Amino acid sequence: MRAGISGAAYTLDRQIAGGMDAVVQDVIQRALADAAIQLADVDMVITVASDALDGMMVPVRSDMAGGFGKSYLNIPSSAGHALMAAASSIEAGDAETVLLVGWGAASKLAEFDSRTNQFDPFYLRPLGASVATLQAMQEQSLIDQGLISREDVGLLASRMSEITWGKSEPATFCDGAAAIVLQQNAAGLIFDHIGFASRAQIPLDGNLDPAIWVEEVTKKLEDPGFIEICGQSPSFELRALAAIPGAKRTNAHGGSSQGWFGPASPLRNLAALHAAAGESGRQSGLLIDLAGPLGQHVTAIQFRAGGSHAA
Repeated sequence: MRAGISGAAYTLDRQIAGGMDAVVQDVIQRALADAAIQLADVDMVITVASDALDGMMVPVRSDMAGGFGKSYLNIPSSAGHALMAAASSIEAGDAETVLLVGWGAASKLAEFDSRTNQFDPFYLRPLGASVATLQAMQEQSLIDQGLISREDVGLLASRMSEITWGKSEPATFCDGAAAIVLQQNAAGLIFDHIGFASRAQIPLDGNLDPAIWVEEVTKKLEDPGFIEICGQSPSFELRALAAIPGAKRTNAHGGSSQGWFGPASPLRNLAALHAAAGESGRQSGLLIDLAGPLGQHVTAIQFRAGGSHAA
């Protein structure tokens, strides 16, 4: 049995007023409608959100997401890990239908990062170092080594912003929510392969190159032809792509460097790819999730189109 997507929906905005509750409920209802099922048909609910990003709302929203009375799991690390858990549950026969819901209000991180006063066990970064600081460290390190150019980073950032927002003005930290319905042998995108590589902390040798970890995950995969790569900065995405030569299309839906709302961000890209696959009927490719402030947790999901959407 292969896990596939039968329904998906997402919302992305620079800042969502009035809180996330209504937005989360809306994307769930739209994803269920896209899959032509009811919440009662769902066996398992998985949420992906970080308390560090979104207060202590994960337990509250799990019930709102339909988790009450069902098998439930929260994945606080990344969308890639959540997708692995959802697909594994289906392929192992533990569930026939999984509702995967992710959200984040990351716009507030542009002004204040609550993680600067704690030693977050997932990010394992130096106390007091913000996401922006570590991104700047990585970008400067890659530029100094001649692995990327500052001009190329700027061009990618501009292109991603045009795709995501329709204008070149960046909005790295934004708000969003996404819901995806996965089922056995669904008619939408079918997951053919899932691989991952993880480094628990910043390498002591100072090597901040995400291409090394992407290559480790993707070296045995066939040329995907189409790549949707999701990282917190243009330098993440640009350098990671260097490990996958020959891609025909990249980030047709904007990546995450200009639309990052937290660990669940890649779900938005996958929802957009699901819609595109339903239109073309022949879409296939690769989704790469670069999690962690230095991209040191990599998940790669190779997929193909199983056909049109469920009726």
